[in-house]
Amino acid sequence: MQMKSYWAKEQPRQPSFFGAALGTFVGFVFAVVGLVLTLETYVFVQDAVQTTGTVLDIHSRRSGPPDDAIVYRPTIRYLDARGKTHRAEARYWSSFYVFDIGDKLSIRYDPKDHQDVRLDNVFILWALPLGLLLIGLYAFFRSVWIVLTGLWALVIAIFT
Repeated sequence: MQMKSYWAKEQPRQPSFFGAALGTFVGFVFAVVGLVLTLETYVFVQDAVQTTGTVLDIHSRRSGPPDDAIVYRPTIRYLDARGKTHRAEARYWSSFYVFDIGDKLSIRYDPKDHQDVRLDNVFILWALPLGLLLIGLYAFFRSVWIVLTGLWALVIAIFT
């Protein structure tokens, strides 16, 4: 009986077809959601009006599992292009917000919906949509590659 050495290299496991198919599906879903959010953000940025708002209040809550971080959402007062005062909560909750009540912030608002207010920050506007899109595309194409190389190896094994 031959003993296996602790230091002996094991052959790398080939990913299962099921795992690769699941990765393809999940990657596709992430890519589609990321694409929809990216297009929605693009349309918003094209139509939105840029102005300065004042932080009136800052709401906080726990984000929940797994990290249970505290996230914040400011209430902002701003003047629209016609000079009318509006009060709205920023669209997204975030743990990255660093400001106090009374601070002036650069914002964008939808002139058709004055409650759709977003902080005018590249990271806040684009990180989630583009992040989901890129992760989804990577997972999708990586999983498709695994499936195709697995099928190619199967074809080679059958015909040789």
